[in-house]
Amino acid sequence: MKKIKNQILFLFALLLSTSCLGQANDPNSELSLQLGVEIQDINKSIVLVDAPEMANSHLNGDLLSFRLFNRSNENIVFDGGFDLRLLIRNGDAWEVGQNNFGYSTNSFELPPTSDYPVGFVVDVVPYIDGLKSPLKIRVIINGQLITSKVPVAAFIDVIINP
Repeated sequence: MKKIKNQILFLFALLLSTSCLGQANDPNSELSLQLGVEIQDINKSIVLVDAPEMANSHLNGDLLSFRLFNRSNENIVFDGGFDLRLLIRNGDAWEVGQNNFGYSTNSFELPPTSDYPVGFVVDVVPYIDGLKSPLKIRVIINGQLITSKVPVAAFIDVIINP
């Protein structure tokens, strides 16, 4: 009986350590849980690109524009506002930030890049009150594959300057 107990405890410890190691090795595991999207699906079906032609200043309070591309094989539907979230890096944690850009509440459908190679422009106007030094922000959008209803997400990290 003692041998079985020890084996069960060993298996439990092994499972616990491997699950913790997997989470520690993947910085997107927390993001995956928050978005309800599998880790391997983040920035896969959809991507945000800080393209040079957007001429982003990366200044606090200025418009930031990103190209949104659908890399899947089917249309993706986005709720009004792309379920866009702006997060601000504060030490080891991400906090909700202020986006001063408003979107329509209408849903939007984006065809695959193979059908619509120009993608779509997604805008944000991040504002961090009292910003005195460069700060990392994260822009996140969520959508859903239209046929399979699988949730998809993309994020991009950029540095904002005062």
